Amino acid sequence: MAAVLIAGVGLLLAGCGTVLVGPDQPASDQPAVTAPADLPAPVASAPRVGAAVKTNWLTGEDVPDSPVLAVKVDNTTSAHPQAGLSQADVVYVGEVEGGVTRLLSIFQTELPGEVGPIRSARTSDIIILDRYSSPGFAFSGGNSGVVGELQAADLSLASSDTAREGYARSSARQAPYDVMGNAGQLLGRVPDAGVAVDVGFRFGAAPAGGRPVAGGSYSWESATIDFVWSAGDGRWLQGMDGRPSQAAEGGRLGADTVVFQSVPVIGSQYVDVNGSRSPEVRPVGEGAVVVLRDGQAHEGRWSRPGLDDITTFTTTAGEELTFDTGQTWVVYADEGTGPTLR
Repeated sequence: MAAVLIAGVGLLLAGCGTVLVGPDQPASDQPAVTAPADLPAPVASAPRVGAAVKTNWLTGEDVPDSPVLAVKVDNTTSAHPQAGLSQADVVYVGEVEGGVTRLLSIFQTELPGEVGPIRSARTSDIIILDRYSSPGFAFSGGNSGVVGELQAADLSLASSDTAREGYARSSARQAPYDVMGNAGQLLGRVPDAGVAVDVGFRFGAAPAGGRPVAGGSYSWESATIDFVWSAGDGRWLQGMDGRPSQAAEGGRLGADTVVFQSVPVIGSQYVDVNGSRSPEVRPVGEGAVVVLRDGQAHEGRWSRPGLDDITTFTTTAGEELTFDTGQTWVVYADEGTGPTLR
C-alpha cells in the first residue's frame, strides 16, 4: 500500500502503568475480553499442512504456502516466560515508551497452541508489516487513534477488542500480562490473510568478511537484549536484562540469525502524563546493519526506499548479505548506534 509514515499514537505504557494521552481521550491498553477465562492446556504446535510446498521467504526452508499471522507480544520482566516465540519464523524487537521493548512475532511455518502475553499495537507495526501483504494481526487493546490507523492499513485484524475468539486470560499470569492467544483460532478469524511474500531476506552460505564473536547485545534506556553463540545448539541463545530467556513451552529462546538494524526512531506528537513522547520505529530508508550467523558477525548496510519495497541487506563490500535458514530475530537499534560485540 502506498502509505505514508505514521506518527505514533497514545497507548498504555508497557509494564509501568503510564498512560499516553491523545488529543481527545485517554488511551487504554486493557483487552476487551468480556470475562476472565482460563486457556485450555497448551497443545503442541504442528507444521502447517494442506498447501503446496515451496521455499519460505521468511525462513529459507521448504514449508507449506500458508497465511501469515503477526502477534504483538509483551517483552517486560512481568511477561516472561513468553509462550509461542520458539515457533515464530521472525521476531522483531522495537522500543516503546519508557525505554522498554515489545515484540512483533511472525508465524507462518507453525501455529503455536499458546502465544503471548498479547499486548497493544503501535503504529510502528504498520510500517514493519506493510510489506507482508495483508497478514493477520493479533493485538490486545489500544487507543482509538491507532486502531483507526490499523483498520485503514493493509492488515487483516484479529483484535481482542472486536471479538473474544482466540483469546483467553491465564490464571497463571497477572493482569495485564495474562491475555494469551491460540494462533490457529486467531488466524481462523481472518480467512483473507495473505501468505508469506518476499520481504527481502536472502538465505544461503555465509558471505565473506565475517569475524568470530561470542555474542552481541543492545541496550535501550530500560532494557537490554543479548545473544550468545552456542556451538552445541548451532544458534544464538537469547537473554533479556541479564537473564536467560526461557520459553513457556520449554527450552531457551534463540535465533539462527540475529539482525541488529540501525533505524530512525522518532518521538511522535503524542505524550504520556510525564510529557514523554511515544517512540515510533521507522525501518524505511537506509543505514548500518550487523548480522550474526554461524558464530560470526557480518557488518553491512540495509536499504528500504519506501514502504512497498523489500529491505535489502548487503555486506560492506556490496555483496548480498545472506541469512542462515531458520528463525530470525530483527533488533531495531536507534539510528547511529549498534550492538556491542564480544
